[in-house]
Amino acid sequence: MVDGEGKIQLFNRACELATGYRFEEVRGRSALDLLLPPDEAPRLAETVRALLKDGLPVEIENHWVAKDGSRRLIAWSDNVVRRADGSVEWVIGTGIDVTEHRRLQEQLRQAQKLESVARLAGGVAHDFNNLLTIILSCAESLEGVIANGGSASLGEVGEITAAARRAAELTGHLLTFARKQTVIPIPTNLGDAVRRSERLLRRILGEDIGVIVRTDAATWLVEGDQGQLEQIILNLAVNARDAMPRGGTLTIEAEDVAIRGDEPTPDPDVAPGEYVRLTVKDSGAGMPAEVKAHLFEPFFTTKPTGRGTGLGLATVYGIVKQSGGAIRVESAPDQGTTFEVYFPRTLRTNTPTTAAAPLPAPGGGTEPILFVEDDVHVREIAVRALRAAGYEVIVPPTSKDALRLTPATLQRARLLITDVVMPGVDGRALADELGRKSERLRVLFTSGYTPDEVADRGVVESGMHFLPKPYTGATLLARVRTVLDAPW
Repeated sequence: MVDGEGKIQLFNRACELATGYRFEEVRGRSALDLLLPPDEAPRLAETVRALLKDGLPVEIENHWVAKDGSRRLIAWSDNVVRRADGSVEWVIGTGIDVTEHRRLQEQLRQAQKLESVARLAGGVAHDFNNLLTIILSCAESLEGVIANGGSASLGEVGEITAAARRAAELTGHLLTFARKQTVIPIPTNLGDAVRRSERLLRRILGEDIGVIVRTDAATWLVEGDQGQLEQIILNLAVNARDAMPRGGTLTIEAEDVAIRGDEPTPDPDVAPGEYVRLTVKDSGAGMPAEVKAHLFEPFFTTKPTGRGTGLGLATVYGIVKQSGGAIRVESAPDQGTTFEVYFPRTLRTNTPTTAAAPLPAPGGGTEPILFVEDDVHVREIAVRALRAAGYEVIVPPTSKDALRLTPATLQRARLLITDVVMPGVDGRALADELGRKSERLRVLFTSGYTPDEVADRGVVESGMHFLPKPYTGATLLARVRTVLDAPW
């Protein structure tokens, strides 16, 4: 308990145990000056001023600095006692030392993170293995054909390319999920997303599951991210597949729906208006009411260990809500499951300003390029593409070897292409050092790490050129030409 000037007038045994001070040592001294750490004092001073002005109870957590310099976290409930004239007589603080409680909470959170990472790894491995099955099967088939003197099948090459791009998209979704990245929605055709997903779904679901796709010729536009809409379709389809272990039928529909004000709405979250409805229906085992009640909770799963992350439907729910939509589910044991997702119609059009700008034509050139990459396979493929386009490519084995290049070689080079994260000398340090030796050297950074990791290396400044992995030869050549032709 402190008086109107903030001086300590009561300090019980629990306070003494928490701080190591005896009441006699702190009586009459300022609680803010004696016990609060300097970094928290301004915030607490503002809270005290508000408490004294308004007189309302205040609940707050702050650290106390003990006599030995250690910190204890205290959860407070403070009240003001006033005299008849309205002046402050006492401020009474009742606190609980929650230091140990918070430590245990943090340990629990860390344990939950580890568990979620393990579950996520299982689900990711599942999806990647589906894609790798396509890539490896087609590559093996092509290898056999070529070995026997035959010609490559463009169809199988296309399957490899499509599956690899899907794998790259999956990686992008994971990074988006990990970063909690804000996605800027644009007007998107849901029917097109359904049709784009059909071929991949037939591969993933297997031959024992029939896929029926129905969409309006041209559905209304909805506000959304194309990749996220495809992710919803994929997650719902994979969930349906797991409900049909002995095969069955999956039906996916996208259609325009107008709900008038005098009509009953299919769900309390669906107000009257115009929507594009996505329906995903399976003929599987269905689910009881108690499972349905927890369906969209993160990490909730009825699948065996290693068969699912418990994040698929939670991710679907989050994307739908982020887009302003609603999702409902109908299911019963042995009667299958139907998901209906309602996306509000947008009257905005997908103008060229919101559409992704196309990459320039790959092109080629003859400029000398210095290429530094620690992964030998990436290095070989990229250098092959650059040389095939006419460029002269200088390829030191490591970043340290690049620093040992002669002044004459550096003066000839017009572009440095370097990985960001490498053993020894990283890409940013390499670019800075070589830039001091050659003022004419432009730089293109590449990396397969997350943007946070790249940012930590200082590759975020205005004017820097960056090409994320994975990239194709055509993408690399297009970006190289853009960098070389850009004005200084």
